[in-house]
Amino acid sequence: MTNAVLEWVDRRRGVVVAVALSAALVIEVMRRTGGGTGSMLLGTALPLAVALFAVAGTRSYRPRRLVARPDENTFDVPVHPGTVLAAAGYTVLGTRTLGMAGDNVIVLVFWIVALAVLWLFALGRFGVRLRPEGIADVHLLGSSVIPWEALGAPATAGNPHQLRLDLARPELVARHGARHFDPTRLTTTGIDAAFLAAVIEEYRAQPGRRSAIGTEYELSRLTAVHGVRSGGLPQP
Repeated sequence: MTNAVLEWVDRRRGVVVAVALSAALVIEVMRRTGGGTGSMLLGTALPLAVALFAVAGTRSYRPRRLVARPDENTFDVPVHPGTVLAAAGYTVLGTRTLGMAGDNVIVLVFWIVALAVLWLFALGRFGVRLRPEGIADVHLLGSSVIPWEALGAPATAGNPHQLRLDLARPELVARHGARHFDPTRLTTTGIDAAFLAAVIEEYRAQPGRRSAIGTEYELSRLTAVHGVRSGGLPQP
């Protein structure tokens, strides 16, 4: 049940953030129209409940699923639902704080920037992407593009949160942006690391399959090969 809810959160990120913003505005209207106690309780309890669910529910959430983008010939690693829930909880809490900040410019600027960054991470496209030409690792301040030809030995899942790549030809890696990240380490918070390692190894060892990356047909094939049901969660 929990996994199904988290998968829905991941697939409906915009809806979750929009609902949180709507709830925050309702709570703020309540506060301004005389419902001070109720709005305070709701404005505190709601983000706390979301935070507790995010911590407890997402700790072991490691879906064996990729997101197909046929128009870009890309497979994206899903956004971790904990990121989305954090943005939702802080939206409620931040809107309440902004409403009570008055003329405190420091508080106003801090929460506006914090909410903007959280929304960016929740709704944006960061993390690992698989493309016919290689692996893209996209961060807020920079990115790396690792051609398949640069890979040496199979990728290894050192821990549930990170995948380690062996680069036989590191000079082929292209780096972009203000900050350069280690291209041998891929963050896997939104996906099962062993599953991603297996998919990467398949494309490394079988160049002929790379042209199909991003297609729904190829996603279905990966689903069948790696033994997951269509929803992207491990079979019981």
